[in-house]
Amino acid sequence: MYHKTFLSFLAIATLSACGGSSTGSASFETSEQAFDERLANAQALVDKYEDASATIDMPTSGTASYTGFAAFAETEDFEEEDVFAIADVSMTANFTATGGSISGSMTNFLAFPEDNGAVESIGGSLAIANANFTGSTFSTTVSGTLTDPEGSVTFTGNMTGQFVGSAGGAIKAGLEMLDTEDNYNFYGGIIAEKN
Repeated sequence: MYHKTFLSFLAIATLSACGGSSTGSASFETSEQAFDERLANAQALVDKYEDASATIDMPTSGTASYTGFAAFAETEDFEEEDVFAIADVSMTANFTATGGSISGSMTNFLAFPEDNGAVESIGGSLAIANANFTGSTFSTTVSGTLTDPEGSVTFTGNMTGQFVGSAGGAIKAGLEMLDTEDNYNFYGGIIAEKN
């Protein structure tokens, strides 16, 4: 019930995306309720920052941690039927007088495989590479290995993001990803809030 609004929001973030690790459980099958609960929590963040504009009062010192969610779909438009995964996101930003740097990871993936429709817990993580930024926008790369019942696959991608809200209160970002085994492209969107 949350898919449409959440994914419509994330589609806006992915328009600009074009052009620490952990290991998951060995038990892959999980409940659809777990997926829905994660998506409901993500939707709450989307609602909170839906109208937030780019940060103009960026911090000039210190460190901030951000936590939130990433959703993935087969198309940039994020049609509901194309959504196949959601993950937790953790990011850290270090602020300076001239900008700063940001890095992070995506973990705890849940996915709907096409073959049986059951929700699966996907092991592994995707690392968000350290990147410098000036102003409220940044670009970086994403890479890592994820594991499902059929084996492990390495993914790479590009991420374009923006700090939004007062004092960089949240991050919105878009992802363009590649499954390096099947040479398959897919897309993602991130919403994360400062802790």
